[in-house]
Amino acid sequence: YLQALTNEGVASVLVISHLPLVGYLVAELCPGETPPMFTTSAIASVTLDESGNGTFNWQMSPCNLKMAKAI
Repeated sequence: YLQALTNEGVASVLVISHLPLVGYLVAELCPGETPPMFTTSAIASVTLDESGNGTFNWQMSPCNLKMAKAI
């Protein structure tokens, strides 16, 4: 589905999931990536290339997000 959205010109997608599915989703999108552990309300960024392979860019928990906003 994400690849179909890309083919239609969609550049960004927000996917909201629950634990533990979100970790497995990141691992599925990013070949070779071990499913990351997420704290409650954590967010992550994954970039997909033209072939649908993802790169796991970063993960941030709510307390780190507050710190990043302050900086």
